[in-house]
Amino acid sequence: MKVCRQSLFSSKYFELITAYNFAIFLAFFLVVSEMFSNIATSSYFSEQIDLWLVFVKTTSNFLASFIFHLPL
Repeated sequence: MKVCRQSLFSSKYFELITAYNFAIFLAFFLVVSEMFSNIATSSYFSEQIDLWLVFVKTTSNFLASFIFHLPL
């Protein structure tokens, strides 16, 4: 009787868990960035945080599109 085991790292479940963890991380990043945008009231901090938000949202959107288009 042959026992067939799949490696955890090559399974579909690992890819799903990775995508799920990334989605949680992405949601946390977006919530924190929205908090920063609501906190910023002065014009200097507002400009700096706007640049940071553009960077964070662009990077997170790129990574999300890369992660969620992995073949499962």
